[in-house]
Order: sequence, then structure tokens, then C-alpha cells
Amino acid sequence: MLERMLRELKIEKYPENFGVFLDKTPPVSILDKENLLRIEERFSPFGDYAPPLISAMDKISDEPMLLNYADAALSYLYECDSCAASAIAMPNITQDSLLRFFPALILAALLPRGIAEYERRGFSEDEIYENLHGTFGARIAMSERLTGLMGLDSGGFSWLRLYCYASVFRVDSFNVTPKKLPDKITVLKSRATGELALIMCAGEFHKNGKALGNKGYTDTDGAFSAEIHETNDAYIGNAVVDSAVSSIPSVYKKSEWEIILRTGDGVAGIHIPRGANLQQEVMNESFANSLRITRERYPEFDARALHCSTWMLEPFLKEILPETSRLVGFVDSFIKYPKKCPGNAVFTFVFDGKPNDLNDLPEDTTLRKKIKARYLSGGEINVHGGIKFVD
Repeated sequence: MLERMLRELKIEKYPENFGVFLDKTPPVSILDKENLLRIEERFSPFGDYAPPLISAMDKISDEPMLLNYADAALSYLYECDSCAASAIAMPNITQDSLLRFFPALILAALLPRGIAEYERRGFSEDEIYENLHGTFGARIAMSERLTGLMGLDSGGFSWLRLYCYASVFRVDSFNVTPKKLPDKITVLKSRATGELALIMCAGEFHKNGKALGNKGYTDTDGAFSAEIHETNDAYIGNAVVDSAVSSIPSVYKKSEWEIILRTGDGVAGIHIPRGANLQQEVMNESFANSLRITRERYPEFDARALHCSTWMLEPFLKEILPETSRLVGFVDSFIKYPKKCPGNAVFTFVFDGKPNDLNDLPEDTTLRKKIKARYLSGGEINVHGGIKFVD
């Protein structure tokens, strides 16, 4: 039964023990209208999408295969943690149908778990409201703009799932995800001056110091591998200078430098929602509050710094925007390092999707015009990682 269900729903990714949950009944059903209405009355996460979700429940009630999968998936999701939850995939429904709200209904049924976890961590009713209000409806609307189809896409499901585990919270300008630093980097601090040095501990890089394999950086002539070595007296590694990795290793004496951040350490992950206030004073307060709340309410991460991974840290933005631009202030807030990542994220957040012909990109703002020109000339806006320490 399990193999047949997964095959018919075109699901290739699932937990190894998923079959154990086939005969279990989840705490909340995907068809529980009262649950959805209670949550909507209290926090209004779905907004205008609440009525379509009710209609989708009626449609899905005639789909026994989807219902069986929903029960098993929810039973699993209620028992696992946020990390293990990523093993659950959604059915591949390609037709423009109410059935494409299936992932949103999974989330609606899982939301009570997240609300309870927010409360356990000390978030007030108003703070939970700030976290959830309009969040799910806005992401469904983005999904529909990007795909041209009703419902929620897989990317939206992956992001919104974090709220069902209280793994993301809103702080002023940002959304924050407490996590372990995933990138292979080490940050050193001078014992004498407080100067910081970021070392790339792994990865392949172009001779210009950018991530090898990204568009414009595919030439392997002069390419090199970054790494870090530790001796009795020093750390030796490829430092990042002006957002590019140096091909010549630097030596940092242990008597003069200490490690203050490395891969696996706790950080507060910064995400920038649309319409975020990037005025410098507001942003600085948001940085401080993001780290403070992470430390207070997610102590298991022992967060040491802020971390961001986004196209908004692309150094090229400083070349096309005036110094007074708030986005430039954001770029300058972080110690930046290159990452290997397709330069497509900018299309989602600046253009509402990537057209088949780049010439069709709108030019109604300076940012859009400059980014379009860069892509038409063969360049792209690459994702960079960033680290920021808050006193």
C-alpha cells in the first residue's frame, strides 16, 4: 500500500520509517474546519485564503489517497522535530486545482503544534500574532504569482513549515531562524585590536576568489581549494578579503588571534521579508533584538552571531545603488563571503519570477533596470553569506 500510494502521488522523498505512521491518527485532521477557523480567528495567518482552504477541504475529502497520505504525514510531523520534518515531501499536483492547497492544509493542521511551542518558549499572544498574522496568506499569494497556479508550491511549504515548529520568529525588520552555522567558515578575532578575519575552510574557488561554478566563474585556470590548518602555534587558511577568497593562505598566530565562530556554532539566521524597514537605526535595533531573543528563548543554540545568506549581500549592488541607499547599508553590515549558488533568487524577490526571455524583465525601478542590464550582459547577482557580531 505504501509503495502504491507514494507512486501515485509522485512522492520520491519520505522518511525511512514512514510506513510506521500509516495506521496512526494525527492529533488534527487535514479536514478539521473548526481548527482552521479557530486559528484564523486568533491569529489570521491565512487571511483571504481561509475560504479557499475550506473549499479545498471539501475537494480533498473525495481523494482517499491524499487523505491517507495526509494522516501519515501529519502523524510523523507531530512526532518529529523541525530538522526531521524536511523528510516529508508534498504530492506533485500540476493541474490548476483546489488540490494544490493540500500543502497549506497540512500546515494548517500542524499549526497548533507550533503555537504551543511558541507559548512554551515564552512568546506572548501579541508576539505570536506578529509571527503568524498574514504570513501564510502572503506566501500563498507569492506562490501563485510565481507559478501561475492556485495553491502553495514546495518552496512555500518548506518555509512556512518552520512556523509549525516555532523555528522562526519576527523581530522588527527581520524574520529570524535560530540554527547551527552550516557554512564551512571560521572567524578569528585579534586579541590586541579586535580585528576580525574570516577564513574559508572548504570549497573550490575561481582565481578571482569567487565560488567556482557560478556564472562568470567557471574557468578552472588558476582555481584553488580553500582550507584551514591548525598547528601548535597558528591557524593557517584562506582569508576572505572584500568578499573574495584569497588564493594565498594567511598565518594567524594563536598568541595573537582566537577563534570566536566556526561551523556548527549557534547563530541567529536573518531573513529579509518584503517591505522590511532597512533604515539604519531600525536595522541596528533589529540586529540586537534578533540575537537577544535567540539567546533568551532558544538557549540550546548558544547563538554567538548573526548569519545571513542572500542575494542582498551581493557586493555589486553597491556599484549600482547610491551610497544613501538603505540596501547598501544592509550590505555593509556583514562580513561577506562567496557561496556557490545559482543566481536565481533575485528574480523571485525583485521580479516575481524569471521570464523565459530576460528582455521581458521590467525596468520600472533603478534596481530592476540595473539588475536586468547585468543579466543581459552575461553577469548575475550571486548569493553571498554574511556574518555580523553584535556587542
